[in-house]
Formats: sequence, structure tokens, C-alpha cells
Amino acid sequence: MATVQLVAQDRPVGRRAYLTQVRASGGIPAVLYGHGEPRPIQVPRREFQRILERHGSGGVFELILDGAPQPALLKEIDRHPVTDEIVNLGFQRVALTETVHARVPVALTGRDAVIARRGVVQSQLDAVEVECRAVDVPAVITVDLSGLEPGDVIRAGDLPLPEGVMLASTVDPEQVVVTISGAAVPATEEEALAAQEAETATEAA
Repeated sequence: MATVQLVAQDRPVGRRAYLTQVRASGGIPAVLYGHGEPRPIQVPRREFQRILERHGSGGVFELILDGAPQPALLKEIDRHPVTDEIVNLGFQRVALTETVHARVPVALTGRDAVIARRGVVQSQLDAVEVECRAVDVPAVITVDLSGLEPGDVIRAGDLPLPEGVMLASTVDPEQVVVTISGAAVPATEEEALAAQEAETATEAA
């Protein structure tokens, strides 16, 4: 199970100024919902951003509230439209054994091997919706591109999902995740000259 701990605490509600105070003090306003009443909380910005950088947004978050762990999935990250700063988060309470839908990031490895074969990696999908028990939600789905050639395509149905994890019913297995196209091959001097002469002859005609 991919789980990361994050200390959270309740936050005041009722006035917009409270949200400003939370952000000014180094926190991110958040809401914890599902399995009961929504609970306004806040999490430390620096620690949350560190988790995003090291672990990504997938997997189960173990929110520590009042000293007790609460498993949750990160469902929403709202950002400022200009600064791209995180302004609000949405967490969903879960029981570890319940079946959930989760959006899991897709990570690509082996790009250098593709480039060495004059391939160009074109990513079409950076995350995919899966269905599984909360305890089985992966932090990331890794796709190894090192064995691919120009012209190859990876579709959602080709993703290497862990045991117990399947694509959500809303995901088309034929949806393209990544394509490998061929890089343009520079023309030789003779080919370039021949093309130029042909173009000149066409214009003269």
C-alpha cells in the first residue's frame, strides 16, 4: 500500500478572511468529506509540497487529525489561475477495504533508449482513473518505454496495473497514453540539392 502521513488540523470557517489567515500562516485550506459530515481542515504547505514532489498525488494519505490516523484519497487540487499556487485541497475519507475510484499519475521511464533509436515520445495522458480497494491504490503507474520503437503506441488497456487494480469503467481501454513517432531524418547534401533543383524546375515551368 502506498501511504504517506500528513498532519492536519481543524480550521475556522465562516469568513473569507479565515482562509487568508490560513494561507498567510503557511497552511493550505482543505475539506475532508465522505463517510460523514464535511470537515474543514488545513495542512502545512511546505510538507504537502514535499510529498507531492517525492510521492506524487496518488496513493492513500494518512491524515493525522487529533492524533488519530484517517485514511483519505486526494481528490482535488485547486490552483490560482495566475500564480499556479495551491489554494485549496479536497480529501475523501475512505475505509482501507472499500472499493474506490482513484486518479493515479502515469510516469514514463526509458525515454533515453527511445531517443537513441530516433524516436520521439508523445505523452497523451498523464493520469488514469482506476478501481480497486483503497488499500491497493498505487501511488503511480510506471510505463517502461525502453523497448519501444517509432510507430509503437501504448493504450490504457496496456498499462501495467498492480494485482487487484483495474481500469475504471469510465476509461476506454483504447485511449492512447503515449505514442512513439519517428524523428525527422536530416536530408543528405545530394538529396537536398535534388529537391532544390526539382522545386526550381517546377517554378520555371
